[in-house]
Amino acid sequence: MKTVLHEGGCSFDDIVELTTYHVDSADHLQLYKDVRDRFLPRARSTWTAIGVTALAHPALLLELKCIAVSPEKA
Repeated sequence: MKTVLHEGGCSFDDIVELTTYHVDSADHLQLYKDVRDRFLPRARSTWTAIGVTALAHPALLLELKCIAVSPEKA
């Protein structure tokens, strides 16, 4: 995610919306929150967490989608 943001001229600070899809979300939600809080500024971004039964690959537990706004283009 950091690499993709950088390629678009953005950083974690520029994320304004985050959507995450979680397998076994009830069991892992606190862990996801802890990681999110470590990297994302809470005051600037919204977060939608969605529990799912499976993702595209059986080994995946988490899928992320984010929207970031480049400070130069804002």
